[in-house]
Amino acid sequence: MLSGVPRCARCGRPAVIELASGERLCERCLASSVRQRFLAWLRKPKLRPSDSFLLVYRGDAQSCITAKLLYEVEREYGSKIEVIEVGPEPSFARACGLPVPVRELVRAEWRTYTELRLGLVKALSRLRVDSVVVMPDALEDIAAYTLGEVLLGEIEGLSLDLEYRVAYPLAAVSLKELQLAFPDLPAKWGFPTLNRHASGLLQELSVSMPTVYFSLLSSFVELTSALKRKKGIKGAD
Repeated sequence: MLSGVPRCARCGRPAVIELASGERLCERCLASSVRQRFLAWLRKPKLRPSDSFLLVYRGDAQSCITAKLLYEVEREYGSKIEVIEVGPEPSFARACGLPVPVRELVRAEWRTYTELRLGLVKALSRLRVDSVVVMPDALEDIAAYTLGEVLLGEIEGLSLDLEYRVAYPLAAVSLKELQLAFPDLPAKWGFPTLNRHASGLLQELSVSMPTVYFSLLSSFVELTSALKRKKGIKGAD
């Protein structure tokens, strides 16, 4: 064993990342950890055996990873999975290569999370969706949306969470973790967030406050849960 080389806390291999908890993981154990968190957060809307899933695909790396993990997890249960693709052109089938049907292509572009969410609410209402809506937002997506839009008063996009059961299976996974856990994804994809101003501010804040991303995630979860309880929606917690 080479001295001074950080080792994985689970298997002893060379570590590639240190989590916010202080735990160091190798690439293989990191991938396993991502899958565990994905499953835990996918189940938060209190799923029923009869539930089907509608994945929101927006053409980024987060969306493709969400699609692959959702297909991997749910094919064991025979769950129905469909895709609603948002973007100027169709790309899901070519990019992800999964045998999952695209229910709808919404030809549009969004500059903010709020615009994306409001567009989704409109499309989902027209389609009369009763599936669990699966969003591809990673930790930075949730934090940027909360800091850059919700906390500034742009709360209209939360109507998505009020009107539908929404799962955020990557909410507790950072973009850096995804990049390391899924190195085979084409580099050209990148891991973008929609609110660049908020993303830049968060990066600056994280230097002095390393837990800022998780604090904003907790704020988002508490806010949506409180709104659902007020409206009397089942599965709010």
